[in-house]
Amino acid sequence: MTYAEAVERFQARIAQSPAPNPENKPFLLLHGRRTERSVLMVHGLTDSPHSMRALARLFHGQGYNVLAVLLPGHGTRPQDLLRVTLKEWRDETDFGLAAAAALGQKVSLAGFSTGGALVLDALRRSCAGPSPRDFGDVFLFTPALKLVSRLIPWACLPGVAPIMTAVRPWAMDTRGDANHYEKMALNAVCQLHRLILDNNAARPELLSAVAARGLGFFALATAVDAAVDSGATADFMASLPPQSRRAFILYPESENIAHERVTRPETNPRYAELEAALLAFLGGPNKPYKGMM
Repeated sequence: MTYAEAVERFQARIAQSPAPNPENKPFLLLHGRRTERSVLMVHGLTDSPHSMRALARLFHGQGYNVLAVLLPGHGTRPQDLLRVTLKEWRDETDFGLAAAAALGQKVSLAGFSTGGALVLDALRRSCAGPSPRDFGDVFLFTPALKLVSRLIPWACLPGVAPIMTAVRPWAMDTRGDANHYEKMALNAVCQLHRLILDNNAARPELLSAVAARGLGFFALATAVDAAVDSGATADFMASLPPQSRRAFILYPESENIAHERVTRPETNPRYAELEAALLAFLGGPNKPYKGMM
């Protein structure tokens, strides 16, 4: 796929997006040519690409071509998560990865929550494929590496999940707004649980690919996370090969910064520090923002 073809296909994806709110649609931030680096951004569960927009501006300012996908079942209505599948999420992530490879010579991956699990899954699967891509760094924001709830593994057992989703289709209420669903479907949580199990089983394979390619990792977690286990993120970062370039930020309980607040400057009181840490990791001062498509 050429640069022009990738732009055309992704713009068609934007135009065909079922999200009624323009802020929730997939988006591109481009420099008008194939750049040295591109970054694929993947949002979280019940969320939308809106949560990645501020971070996208930072990456674009550092010379990246940026694209953010909209995962199936998101950006429309909560009921669309009642039957969504992990395969659909993987397919959309793979579509974004193929486009990102045409937009940049090296593809970085940035995932928030469920998006963090999906980019690790995509990285591992791509590195194991017949034509592995040239990857840059990986950026994980409160990644879903382990769920906090101890009931989810039981509720999502193959023989139990159909009964549970029929009896109690909604797992919980969430912070609903124009960019985020007000409730979470149990089916969607079970799809994420399956993804986490797959990632855990393939961890040695992933770490082997990381070591072979010398990939850098930037991760952020918060100790008051009610959705995902911040300790699992710390353990993952500690498990990286010794030579891996890495940066890890853990917000303490005293900061009381919730899971869903970390990627948004209007909700994260330490967002300016997050940007500074990202810029230090990327290795350069910020550059003027030139606009979003």
